[in-house]
Amino acid sequence: MYIDSRASEEQFDVLSKIVTGKAKGSAFDVYSATLDHFQEPRRAKINFRFNGIRSQVKVEGVCEVQLEPIRNPVTGKTHRVVLEFPLGGFESSRMDMASSSILVANDGYFDFKYAGTYGSIQQISWKGTGP
Repeated sequence: MYIDSRASEEQFDVLSKIVTGKAKGSAFDVYSATLDHFQEPRRAKINFRFNGIRSQVKVEGVCEVQLEPIRNPVTGKTHRVVLEFPLGGFESSRMDMASSSILVANDGYFDFKYAGTYGSIQQISWKGTGP
């Protein structure tokens, strides 16, 4: 997990507790329970450009993800695919499906490079239950 280097020390500490599942009340509680081992959160310069299914995120020196619309493999035409969960989903109530034109990561723990694989973007709002 990477937290933007612009975060204050207090913000870094609180966000670290959230993403490691130590703070209760978010999906990270579940995510952390599925892992045998994970690295402690680290700081890095993060650039995020929101543009729907054309969004991009870069964690400087670590990874880059660029989304693009899903394309029909025969015609090449773009498809708009949206998953909606009227009663609310585990992570969000709506997910715009995409494809990754770039998906690379190398931080000494993970090292992979993929393109044309699954991608999605959604707005998430979680309210914690407190300490």
